[in-house]
Amino acid sequence: CGHGGVGVGDTGMRMNRRAALLWSSGVLLPGRWGSDGDDPETRDFLGIGDQGDQEDSEMGGRDLEEYIRATPDEKRRKRNFAFAMEHEMVQYEIEVAAEKRRVFSDHIRAEDRVVEVGLGTGPNLWYYPSGVKVLGIEPNRYMDSYAIEKANQLDLLSLEIYRGSIEQTAPELQGKFDVAVSTLTLCSVHDPVLAVRNIAAMLKSGGKFIFLEHVVSTNPVLEKFQTICDPLQARFSDGCSLTRRTGDIIEHESSFRMLEMKRFRLKDLGAILISPHILGVARKV
Repeated sequence: CGHGGVGVGDTGMRMNRRAALLWSSGVLLPGRWGSDGDDPETRDFLGIGDQGDQEDSEMGGRDLEEYIRATPDEKRRKRNFAFAMEHEMVQYEIEVAAEKRRVFSDHIRAEDRVVEVGLGTGPNLWYYPSGVKVLGIEPNRYMDSYAIEKANQLDLLSLEIYRGSIEQTAPELQGKFDVAVSTLTLCSVHDPVLAVRNIAAMLKSGGKFIFLEHVVSTNPVLEKFQTICDPLQARFSDGCSLTRRTGDIIEHESSFRMLEMKRFRLKDLGAILISPHILGVARKV
């Protein structure tokens, strides 16, 4: 769904039809950004404080190369997607707030080092305990300013951002973290099996993996509807798939032992395509 948030194609998250059409067609939302030639987001935010003030010339080589290679349309879509994730997810976040609060408070300690897969605009930052250190893996640079603004407002954690995807994480990240978090991210990775395997590799022995993901429905009628809509969803929602069996993938990963997993449905009928959810915690053995 685009790294921490639900895609516009999921609809029902209070985005009106005109705004959704503007977003999906790649047209800039009114009054938000300048032209691609006057891009205000030219920094590679790597963290809070001095690191976050690095100029373009100090970008990581791969990130700078990808940024230069991206077409104006690709940049526009990424900016618009980040905007939608920040501003059109209020109803969703309200609905899942209690579940997030419970699972984060039960399984994350202040002294933990956390890796969040698909940091997005940082909606989970509100739930971390004071003093926790977070590394956010995020391929979309336009999400960064929103996440860093939240972290600065909270003034209670250390946040660094790793530019990349969970399928291409660096070897130096392996075995470094106490907790891994993924919320609405595994729906949009290209290879979810590899993604889950890499998440396990980044955890220390005994580390926990907290996940909240939308999945394919167990209702045959809704499953068929999700299957029909899946290509359109992927096209307009940053590669998001409606038919992932993410719970099965995590359970079949030999490095994990499932501690808890529950299935639930969103109450918002406008979000019926992504209504089936799983929430759980797995421990690395």
